Amino acid sequence: MLAFAMIFHFLVDALCGSTMLWHVVEDLPDKAFELVMLYNALAFATQVFTGWLADRVKHDRWLWLVSIVLLISGATGALIWPWLATVLLGLGNSLFHVSAGREVIRHYAHRGKGRACELGLFVAPGALGIGLGCMFPTELYIISLGGFFLTLTPFLWIWPAETPETEVEEKSEPIDVQSLLAAIVMTFCVFCRAASGFCTEAPWKVSTVLSILCFVLVMGGKMAGGFSGDRYGHWVTGITALVISWALFAFGGGNVVVGLSAQFIANLMMAITLYILVKLYPSSPGLMFGLAAAVLFPGSLMQLLPHHGMIFNIAYLLAAISFGVAWWLCHKRKLCS
Repeated sequence: MLAFAMIFHFLVDALCGSTMLWHVVEDLPDKAFELVMLYNALAFATQVFTGWLADRVKHDRWLWLVSIVLLISGATGALIWPWLATVLLGLGNSLFHVSAGREVIRHYAHRGKGRACELGLFVAPGALGIGLGCMFPTELYIISLGGFFLTLTPFLWIWPAETPETEVEEKSEPIDVQSLLAAIVMTFCVFCRAASGFCTEAPWKVSTVLSILCFVLVMGGKMAGGFSGDRYGHWVTGITALVISWALFAFGGGNVVVGLSAQFIANLMMAITLYILVKLYPSSPGLMFGLAAAVLFPGSLMQLLPHHGMIFNIAYLLAAISFGVAWWLCHKRKLCS
């Protein structure tokens, strides 16, 4: 199941990125900004609502298939109805992430001792998919659309057993100030991590090879974060990644090697923050996944603010300090290991 989820995640983001840039934006260049903003709002901001919906429906596999139908419909109809295609792609993307992500969470993070590595493995391919899809829209449109049909056939034929709901997902947690504070801090950290891709210097953008290397390192950071958290502790990994990446961004982000290293280390937080969220509120895996994804959109908008570089450095430092405070509170109350 995890392998299918990873492959589909790459294909989903590659198809959305390539379709938006090759068909939708190219057909309506004067509406490019509005179309991209509409897509991002639907694909990311709505995940709070689709995640909440997935927690109520409790049929992740069928929602997963519905999302694929929406995505293929949007991609194939983009030449004729660009605005409708944007809506279908955005909603399909949103529904895929929360449904597939919810099943990965329930299968791995909620069973046994719980692990974060699989959360990172699932999310990571999307970074490479969207990067390559935006860089090579023509090629990736054809590859990803064909890949959908090639992957969907064995997926439907094999139909991996769907993870059943567990007792922990059927009961609601009492409202707790420490848990709520920790959840807010995790969300703020995700917001800052999203902003790091837009508000920091990006010397690698002058080269196609370096840009691809950046996407690979971002993907690698998302994967490595879960493994590092499972091995050395999730809170330790999170605070270490925050502090080191902040220092690298603040004092050496203009250097290619330092900047790329900062992107890799910053993305170690992805699996960690998601894991802590779903452990804090285990009865709402879809909502927690959606919450972590929803703030990626406003995080990307920080670049529109005046003096966004300075604002980002201050916010990122506050995130590191707040993360440490949340760590202390949760360990004091034994809310999340």
